[in-house]
Amino acid sequence: MPPPDGKPYEFSWRWGIEKDPGHQGYHGLKEQVHDEFIALGKVKNTGTGSSYQADGGVTYLWTTVVAPRDITASAVTGDLKPAQVWLNGEAVTGGTFKLKAGANPLLLSYDKPGSTYFVVTTQEIPPAPAGALATRWWNHPAVLPFDVRPNEKMPVGWYRFLSPPGLRAMTISSARGKVQAWADGKPLTGNGKFTVPQPSAQPVTVLLRIQQERGCYGGAALPEPIKLDCGRGQFALGDWSKNDGLLSYSGGAWYRKTVTLPAAKRAVLNLGEVVASAEVRVNGKLVGVKVSPPWTLDITKFVKPGGNRVEVLVCNTLANHYTTVPTRYRGQTTSGLLGPVQIKMAK
Repeated sequence: MPPPDGKPYEFSWRWGIEKDPGHQGYHGLKEQVHDEFIALGKVKNTGTGSSYQADGGVTYLWTTVVAPRDITASAVTGDLKPAQVWLNGEAVTGGTFKLKAGANPLLLSYDKPGSTYFVVTTQEIPPAPAGALATRWWNHPAVLPFDVRPNEKMPVGWYRFLSPPGLRAMTISSARGKVQAWADGKPLTGNGKFTVPQPSAQPVTVLLRIQQERGCYGGAALPEPIKLDCGRGQFALGDWSKNDGLLSYSGGAWYRKTVTLPAAKRAVLNLGEVVASAEVRVNGKLVGVKVSPPWTLDITKFVKPGGNRVEVLVCNTLANHYTTVPTRYRGQTTSGLLGPVQIKMAK
């Protein structure tokens, strides 16, 4: 049902969970960070990991290796090696590549299932240190980039998402290319940090145009999370994870509203459905904390005839944060005050 006075709920954020992607990612992966980024065959979940089964036929992988000049480089492979390698249209034996400046077409064929890697480097790369949350190839200057769009003179990527309520600014750090940004159809100015000149209380559509570096397409153009600075806004009751900008948010959100109530002997607040906990305050006083159904609280001694300020802090779970790391620990991402919210009065 709609709010008691027919007006939208105010909505603001509280970072109720210390956000530490490195720590949480490490916990979720259980140290299972490895160098393999190629998986071939049918995946079979073993309960403690994955195995790969043959699905018949030969798999071909194509890309180009981008060299800054004419150089000799080395191919480094995992235990599963390609059956055949072609570079610039010619079959290659051994691990030495003679590259020309620019894009060098590379074709690999595999006839067995499994996980592996194939990189081209200008120097030997030692294993990643214990506990590292990336492959040893990540951002290493000796690794030559792969480029699947070599014929595009100026590769461009477009990105779109719906912001949380009250977007005031956003910071895009370490982008692999020149960034232009729009919010609600209006261009934003800035270099790394973009300010919204007229923030809206409602969620707005954010559009990004990135003139991408070679090989840095899709998510690779944004190696760091986009940080969103949001003030108080308005948001309808419902699952906040359906909002693009909030899907990976694990923490708390305040729902605040002033409602006009008549005199009554008893008043009960029914929150409807909540995921996953609720702290309720009425007129500045703590009513209680609920972590499971029924989501009802007796607020009789906290209310008065006339205007009453009702505040609900809802916290979700780490399932949302876990969408940002490769882990088998997922869970349900549904979050928020789902409602319907009712105040039942007994005269």
